Amino acid sequence: MRQKKLFGKTVLDIPSLAHACGFCYGSNNDFYILQENEQSQGTAVFYNPGRIGRGIFFDGSKAREGYYEISYNIPTTKAEITDFTKLAGEMERRLGRVEIIQALDVYYTKPRLLQKNDTKEIGAFYVLAEECESVFPVCAEGFLNLSKLKITDGFVQFVLYSGNRVLEGMFPYGSFIEEMRKHDGVRQFDADHILIPPMTKAELEELAGELH
Repeated sequence: MRQKKLFGKTVLDIPSLAHACGFCYGSNNDFYILQENEQSQGTAVFYNPGRIGRGIFFDGSKAREGYYEISYNIPTTKAEITDFTKLAGEMERRLGRVEIIQALDVYYTKPRLLQKNDTKEIGAFYVLAEECESVFPVCAEGFLNLSKLKITDGFVQFVLYSGNRVLEGMFPYGSFIEEMRKHDGVRQFDADHILIPPMTKAELEELAGELH
């Protein structure tokens, strides 16, 4: 959402915005634990205290340029979509004339789950494909909303469409996320996910070498 005023851009106040919508807000610390009533460099997670879900990520880091971004996790509930619409409406009311550009269509990764017969441990296996803009959870179990299902280990593989093959190697998920955070094009998508831009065959091969 971009404000169309040329001068005197409106800077939205996170506490005031949350209060107007009946929401609470917070910011995740380094361990992805939500710290209530805190914000980080103009970003925060809004959530409805009456029906706590995964929340709405608010990015006002470019407020001085009149640009704001809000997003929620998919899949979501009708209630969270209603909350999202309420927040967008309040933002538009405060900003006045705005231009709304919906986010580009991206691939929301979902892993294959495999369970060992002997130990019953469950592994989550993700795939990052060549030239595919993708949203990945920062934790291997981040796709879950089932408290009874526990992921023991997470892994990632790389697929090359141009060569119709899978790169050799299955890499630990935590190491993969750590390496991706160093990549210039990778950015925070919301509180629990990162957005990985389309990566070339050469970039995936280099990444595989770093993770070996």
